[in-house]
Amino acid sequence: MSRKFAILMAAAVLGLGAVVLYALRANHDSLVGGRVAKLRALTDVVVATATGLEAEVKAGTVTREAAMATFQRRVTAMRYDGDNYVAVYDFSGTSLVMPPKPEWVGKDMSGLKDAAGMLLVKAITEIARSGTPGTLRYAFTRPGGDAHVPKLSYIQGFAPWTIAVVTGVYVDDIDAAF
Repeated sequence: MSRKFAILMAAAVLGLGAVVLYALRANHDSLVGGRVAKLRALTDVVVATATGLEAEVKAGTVTREAAMATFQRRVTAMRYDGDNYVAVYDFSGTSLVMPPKPEWVGKDMSGLKDAAGMLLVKAITEIARSGTPGTLRYAFTRPGGDAHVPKLSYIQGFAPWTIAVVTGVYVDDIDAAF
């Protein structure tokens, strides 16, 4: 009788453990999903800005160069949740907008690697070129910091200008809570 009770208790504990793990994972996924939705909305705003300026180019009211300069000024000025920003690269990997590192603008950043050695800008431009927006996880330093921190970015391309729009948030807080 005590053996049957022990088996029953072990099964109950394992079942409860499985339910708790599932709930924790669902909570983690919900937090990440909320951040992705916010990042998607931000990139949609930036792509809508480019779309409006491209309409002016097509209408002949502004040159492509002037439209791109206006776009770069507007996106460089964008900030959200404190110091978070939007970056833009052309499909070859040249930085067009990088608010925390203005010295990168105009430079080929296709060789930039994250902490694990992934070619970061190459991965970003590949997602943008695909025509399907997507996310990318990597480790990157916070502005003004030295430590590599987990980051989640959302990337969307704008084909008429062959650019990749990317914004991201650090997710170390979610990972730590999990």
